[in-house]
Amino acid sequence: MILGDRKTLHLQPPLQPWAIDIMRRYVDVLSVNVMGPPDTVYELLELVTRHWDGPILLADTGAGVYQGEPAKAGYQARDVAEFEACYRGLMEMSLDHPQIIGFAWCGWYETPGGHPNLRSGIVDCRTDEPLADRLAIVTKWNHWMAREFEKRATKSDQRSAR
Repeated sequence: MILGDRKTLHLQPPLQPWAIDIMRRYVDVLSVNVMGPPDTVYELLELVTRHWDGPILLADTGAGVYQGEPAKAGYQARDVAEFEACYRGLMEMSLDHPQIIGFAWCGWYETPGGHPNLRSGIVDCRTDEPLADRLAIVTKWNHWMAREFEKRATKSDQRSAR
């Protein structure tokens, strides 16, 4: 399996249809990076999904609650509530769009700019301890995702049995 080029959509001009057509011959999964809230991710993926009909991996996405300036590629959530809105939205988007085969949340353990006193992930980079409020959010929505998969599988099984 060949993954795409991990184009960082939120920092560069959008992929052009001609580039997608060329990649189609060589790439099995389009792999992209895009940071920010779900509406930003939707907007940036819109053009791509009009021309790419294969699977998409959001190879690097997320929103950090930074104590200081975020790294260049990072997206700064205002607070933990916005962090949750971003995480929840990406989980929902992944279920609603079967083209998205998964996403990697950036900033699990991140020290932007090499400064260990700046935190953005769900693990405190100074102590190696989880940040309980953020870990609770990730756990909550991961469990939600598992329940949604189970519901959808049950509905699909019921339809197949008819």
